[in-house]
Amino acid sequence: MALLNTNIGPERVQVFDQPLGTVQVPGASISSAAFLIGTSKVGAPENSPTEIRSLDEFVDTFGDVDDMAIADQYYAVKGFYDNVGTGALAIIVNCGSSPSSSDYIGDAAAGTGLRALDSVDSLGMVCVPGLPLEIAYLVHSSLIDYTETVRADFGSTLSTSFSLASIPKEIGSANVDETVTTTKFISVAGTGPWVLSVEDVVAGGTADLSEITPGMIVEDTGGTFTAVISAVDDTLDTITILTDPASTWSAGDDVIVKIPSAVTYKETVINNPSRVMAWYFNYASVLDEAAAASPGDVTTTDLIGHVAGIIARIDANNAIGGHSHAPAGLQYAGIAGIQGLALSISERLHAEDLRTNFINRITSFAGSGNVIFGGYTADSGTSAIYTADEQLIQVMRALQYIKASLEPGLVRFLWENFSPRTQGQITQAIYSFLRSNIHLFPVGLPESSQFQVVEVTPTQDELDIGLLRCRVLVRTNKAVRFIEVSLEFPLPEA
Repeated sequence: MALLNTNIGPERVQVFDQPLGTVQVPGASISSAAFLIGTSKVGAPENSPTEIRSLDEFVDTFGDVDDMAIADQYYAVKGFYDNVGTGALAIIVNCGSSPSSSDYIGDAAAGTGLRALDSVDSLGMVCVPGLPLEIAYLVHSSLIDYTETVRADFGSTLSTSFSLASIPKEIGSANVDETVTTTKFISVAGTGPWVLSVEDVVAGGTADLSEITPGMIVEDTGGTFTAVISAVDDTLDTITILTDPASTWSAGDDVIVKIPSAVTYKETVINNPSRVMAWYFNYASVLDEAAAASPGDVTTTDLIGHVAGIIARIDANNAIGGHSHAPAGLQYAGIAGIQGLALSISERLHAEDLRTNFINRITSFAGSGNVIFGGYTADSGTSAIYTADEQLIQVMRALQYIKASLEPGLVRFLWENFSPRTQGQITQAIYSFLRSNIHLFPVGLPESSQFQVVEVTPTQDELDIGLLRCRVLVRTNKAVRFIEVSLEFPLPEA
């Protein structure tokens, strides 16, 4: 189905008269960026969400590039401010001086790692920058689960948080898995996980597994079996996998170990579709700010912080649609604060595979510089479980903005007598908010084709528990149909 092609310009200003006494719902902020990092700076708060509004504040509290467990974590925060500007809100969670995957994933009861963000009421974007493959493949899946389910308040089906992730830097190919080594299969033990014993020569010799890490994949020679490596023991010559190899190998058969391509990493290693998450592929050269660096030295870094800054910058630009404008393209998604891109991504060779697998490429165009080119959520190219609308970042973030604004904005109506007059006040408050955010909707359409509010008459049971239900139908820019935003306000837990 073709997407609606709308052009939104700065001339688009509309003023609506609001009836006296209409509740004015303020717009929520979903443009803040949370960063999980590790730092050795003495006195840096640990597992405590800390608000900052500049790179200087970050350095004062958490240290500079030499204090970071991963240098990319400093460059991510710097990239955020390089692209959105000082004053934007970032939330930093320090997961320790040398965090493991479990430190980043965290624990709900202890309030650590990702779960330290549970206490943050309004959480925009979430990033865990610069992770190596052996940690990233565990943390990325948990990051998706966190924004998709944990942050979906009141059992709703739409979270108002959005996660961003880069394909790990060890991965240098868009669509071709790269062979690391080939070894020989001896035997398999276990019932899940399964431990493969391997050697260079069956019944003799020693396998060199020193360059193999968790997060890589193993295959048979025919490519009919693929499994993700979860552990490696170079001393015992074993590779642990989480997929049953069944009768894939016989003694002496080749076992091929590969670094996954970007497509394989997303679709096979992670395999966790989400409409409130987005993947990005490419890395950048930035000026090396380490104490040991010489003037002019460059280093390669993850770009996810830069992406978050660009999204926040576009969110604030109502003249082009704000949250409903794709965080991509030559005009508004140029990347500041970098010297160049590490990988050359060919539009002819790589773009289609990345696009059809919903991975947003970071690339360059002659005369336009370095840009984000792709605005897809983390749908799955194999299962396609979401609609065409849910596959677009700008549609999902516009919905998140509407939901995050209306839910707290309508709290004043809880526990009121749901008479027709009150229902009318609720409806008018929602219409007032949507009209105040007319930039989110396609220009040139009548209001009834942009948004609608459907009154829901509460049942007696709903009245008894103080439940307020509203149905809001919206058609944001680029959406091909009306999308329902269901708002529910149950009795708060004691």
